[in-house]
Amino acid sequence: MQKIIRSRKGGGRVIYIPIAALLIALLTIFGLSTFLRIMNVEVSGVLTYTEEEIVRISGIVQGDNMLLINRNITAQRIVAELPHISAVSIVRIWPDTVRIEITESVAVASIRYQGSALIIDSDGRILQTRADAPDGLIAVRGLSPTDPVPGSALRTEPDAVERVNILLVMLDAIETAGIQHNVSELDMTNLINITIRYSGRINVRLGSTDDVQNKLRLFSEAVEGIPQNQSGTFDMRDSNPSNWRFQHD
Repeated sequence: MQKIIRSRKGGGRVIYIPIAALLIALLTIFGLSTFLRIMNVEVSGVLTYTEEEIVRISGIVQGDNMLLINRNITAQRIVAELPHISAVSIVRIWPDTVRIEITESVAVASIRYQGSALIIDSDGRILQTRADAPDGLIAVRGLSPTDPVPGSALRTEPDAVERVNILLVMLDAIETAGIQHNVSELDMTNLINITIRYSGRINVRLGSTDDVQNKLRLFSEAVEGIPQNQSGTFDMRDSNPSNWRFQHD
């Protein structure tokens, strides 16, 4: 069966629209709205928060249409609400399940602020404020935060913005060298004489951030030659590794 539509233009030209095609379109729309309903909402990768909390903030509820979920907006909402979450992926699992995949930020360092400790991840994102920093984090010296807000990037006075960039470079270099669990302190008071405290017994003088990635990579190998019962200072300020020196206390 066909529906005939006569055009008012083109000299009485006749346009044929198959009714079957129209019916298929209507059935498709009806089917999508009726059958593609969310029956299950799953959460993976969450440690700090509960699954119920993640689902509540996402705004996804049973009965919602699978196709009408705005995955980008939903992910952004979760990240904005929960400081410990760094990334979210919303996955549709046909025909009736949505999975919320969570990537949580990892606390790596602490910074003193007005008698409290700001806990940050390797991207300089503030995760929380605590009275005292937990064990195992790198204590950062020589940086003064301003107006810290959990979930936001670390901020300083305008004339000290470069210190935040240097902090991120240092945290990345420490992590790349695989020594983050042995570094207890990062002192950036003097930006041309940055030091780290390693394994509770060695002060490593790095100088500036020039070639710091390579320096710390080589340090992780060189430190193996220092007896574990010795403490002291490892001077790596020179760009030439042959001039690096360890002086025990």
